This record gives sequence, C-alpha cells and structure tokens, in this order.
Amino acid sequence: MERFTTDRLQVAKWREQNYEEDVWHEVLVGLLTDNVTKELPPGWQGLDTEGAKKWSEEREEEGVMLAARETKSNKIVGLLFLYSDLGASTPTAHVGYLVGEPFQGKGFAKELLNGLVSNIEKPTTLRAGVSRHNKASIAVLEKCGLTRCPSEGQEDEQLFYEAKL
Repeated sequence: MERFTTDRLQVAKWREQNYEEDVWHEVLVGLLTDNVTKELPPGWQGLDTEGAKKWSEEREEEGVMLAARETKSNKIVGLLFLYSDLGASTPTAHVGYLVGEPFQGKGFAKELLNGLVSNIEKPTTLRAGVSRHNKASIAVLEKCGLTRCPSEGQEDEQLFYEAKL
C-alpha cells in the first residue's frame, strides 16, 4: 500500500509529500515528542534532527512508512507503519501508528486506521502490538475492528490485536 485518502487525511509515503529531507526531519522531531513515544521502543525517544534522519531510514528499511497529512491544514498529523510478515501462511501486515500531540483526541488515529482497513488489499490479516498502558490506542484498535489475541500471561506489557480482512 502506497497511499489512500479519507475524509480529512491524505496518506502517502513522506517522499511524496513534497518535503525537503531536512524539513521532513524537523517534522519528525515535532511528531516524536516524549509524550507520543513514551510507550514505543527506546530508540524512538529524544530525537534531534540527525537522530530523526537515522530513525526515518531505519523505518523505511523495515517496511513502509506513510505520513498522514490533514487536508484542511496541510499539516502532518501522524505516521502509519506497515510491515509484511513473509513467513505467515496468509498475507499478514503488521501495523503501527502514531499521532502528534496537537492532533490527539480528534479522531485522527481512528480515521487513519479505518482508512487502512478500507484500502488494504484483501484477504489480509492485520496485526498490531500495543502497550497495555496505552488505553487510547487500545480503544482505537477495538473501534476499528481488531480483537485482542490471547496472551501467554496476564502480566505481558505488550498486547496484540488482530483482524482478518
């Protein structure tokens, strides 16, 4: 998946969003604030522009990173990450997403994930991991039709959700 649109968002690879590379890295620094990244892997916190460049390159090597631009303001409100599971018996995509602090609580995460669900090639199994402490993200996953996978223990910090599309 390379791009899709929703009522309020244009979602595409950042290189298609007409940003100079240096400006893009500044946008990332603004998105990847401590509050946004506190439940994410350690290498995602405290980035400066040089760190954002390395971080962006790593995400692109791992899979597809799409930027979600609000149509009305023309601002990047969040990011969507897609990783293929080539070893799965059915087509499987692991998804991750984040929404910048100024845009949280406005339905962008739900709209972004619903847009993905509507536009992803089917049949596909969509999987997402989330910290058990990230109640807002858990609610978004459930509202978008993903259900919690059985976990090995009740004390797991990471929960996994899935939808067969």
